[in-house]
Amino acid sequence: MEDRSHSSKRDVAEAANRLRSLQTGLSDESPELQRDYLLSELGKIVQKIPYGQRRMFLEKLIEQFPTGSDPGGDLTDTSTSREPVSADVPADPDALLATFAQVLPTLSDETKAAFSELLRGSGATAPAAPAASDETVEQVRSTLRLEGDQDLRVDRLAEMVGLLAEFALNLEQVISGIWGKMSPRSRVRPAKNLRELTGRFVTSAERDPTLVGRELERLQWFTTGIVTGATRAGAEFARRCSNRISPDAIDALVETEHRRWIDLHNKEMRCWRKYCELAETLTQESVEKDIESAIGDYAEAFVREMERLR
Repeated sequence: MEDRSHSSKRDVAEAANRLRSLQTGLSDESPELQRDYLLSELGKIVQKIPYGQRRMFLEKLIEQFPTGSDPGGDLTDTSTSREPVSADVPADPDALLATFAQVLPTLSDETKAAFSELLRGSGATAPAAPAASDETVEQVRSTLRLEGDQDLRVDRLAEMVGLLAEFALNLEQVISGIWGKMSPRSRVRPAKNLRELTGRFVTSAERDPTLVGRELERLQWFTTGIVTGATRAGAEFARRCSNRISPDAIDALVETEHRRWIDLHNKEMRCWRKYCELAETLTQESVEKDIESAIGDYAEAFVREMERLR
């Protein structure tokens, strides 16, 4: 088996020769283009090195390009004057970040990927956001009915939360508007502060989701009540109409209004007049109000019952 250190030295030597050859061939190009090509090639070289050996490989590779008066020159010094370059890392982090931000847009995608790998390997990446708790993950898996072998991607979970939050906030506005038109005098009112409670929950140290949960639960009650009430509004409206203009209802009204005895012919005429009188009240506006009232009455009764059972 080939000695690992010998293999590492050979890889470093081959990489150094490859970069020097490329730098020589690019001598007529602009410094920016030279740098981009060299960094891109360096990224390709690093990708072939085992992950755990990349840091040592780069340290050895840098030794092949000493700065100062060495005739080999510096890998990153693409100027024709070969001015000495300081090997010291800038002490000011802001200056270092500014330099990196200036160079980053000029790099190819491959080079950016290589730098990302190098930063992760050296521990220089920014701290990751807190991972979701095991309890949260299990709750999501249970809600979505995921199988045990299906991995839950936390980044996708964050995207899904954004979509669901937008849906819930839009739904809250719709339900609030419908309820205001349908039952303006009802003491049962859907809340309108879901956005405020959600924003406070995701930005504060307080982890108790009780208030957000109650608000979502209440939104669910009103949505269920209105939707279910709409499916029953037809039957309720028909019942109300029947109680008002059915033959039996009209006959009872006529009997009540005219308690004295009337002959059959006179009674039939009065019943027809009463029907015509009531039929005139069935306008488009009155029918809409009756249907909205039927939906609102059912939804309000549903919400009150859910509040009682809670």
